[in-house]
Amino acid sequence: MLRFIKYFFWFLAASILLFFILNLIFPIKFSVSYSTQVLSDDGKVLHAFLSKDEKWRMQATLPEINDKLKRAFIFKEDKYFYYHPGVNPFAILRAAFNNAVNHKKTSGASTITMQVVRLLYPAKRTYLNKLIESFRAFQLELNFSKDEILQLYLNLVPYGSNIEGVKSASVLYFNTVPDKLSLAQIVTLTVVPNQPVSLSLNKNNKKQQKRATNG
Repeated sequence: MLRFIKYFFWFLAASILLFFILNLIFPIKFSVSYSTQVLSDDGKVLHAFLSKDEKWRMQATLPEINDKLKRAFIFKEDKYFYYHPGVNPFAILRAAFNNAVNHKKTSGASTITMQVVRLLYPAKRTYLNKLIESFRAFQLELNFSKDEILQLYLNLVPYGSNIEGVKSASVLYFNTVPDKLSLAQIVTLTVVPNQPVSLSLNKNNKKQQKRATNG
């Protein structure tokens, strides 16, 4: 038992050292293009334009986002967001057990931080890319605060077509800013990202897209 503990700590120390070496060799770098916004004195979006990569991606700070919406996302996507270092090992073990018992994928183990990595660096879902995703998640946690990571997630979360971020969804779907959302609207914005294509509200937001562009 003592030998096992000794080997475990040696493995842990070697893993941490390897991480910091790789962090120096492959630093995390990303650039997010946001939509240009023209705001009124009270913060309402009067005009908006597509980002450089042709997305409706309106940047929002955390104070601009409804607290209930933030809590709903954390509760639904990553209950232990403020407690793990980017990867939740207990969630991984739980997901592996459930998937093995049911002989199919019934649950995932991605944290909000890992989802941010996936949104910043889209890649095929392979074991190697999952390992890289975990490494990048640790890097995000090392270089950014939890609130900064949450803000990034809420600005990148997909809502179907070329709409990304809760502010874009709030304006284009409901013609309101994120901190003015109703409970029903919050529930909608929390559910859609799980199936952004099939649950997209694009059919109902054409008028709002035109309004965002033309005022």
